[in-house]
Amino acid sequence: MEEKKWSTGAWKKQTQKGEVINFTINDVKYSMWVNNYKKEEKQPDFKIFVNDFKPAEQPQGEKQSYVNKDFDDFLNGK
Repeated sequence: MEEKKWSTGAWKKQTQKGEVINFTINDVKYSMWVNNYKKEEKQPDFKIFVNDFKPAEQPQGEKQSYVNKDFDDFLNGK
């Protein structure tokens, strides 16, 4: 009998920052973004980041906000 090969799935999502592809390997979540800073062919087409985003806890009744300044700065080229 042929051995089953390992595989995983990925999901595309359109965000305000652009299109992202999310996937999980060994219980670690990753996000893959187009490398908008690519200047040479030898640079990667995509950048992959560990997705450890956790929404800030908000008191009940308050709107939840996105809090990840370092990641925002990266996406905005800062």
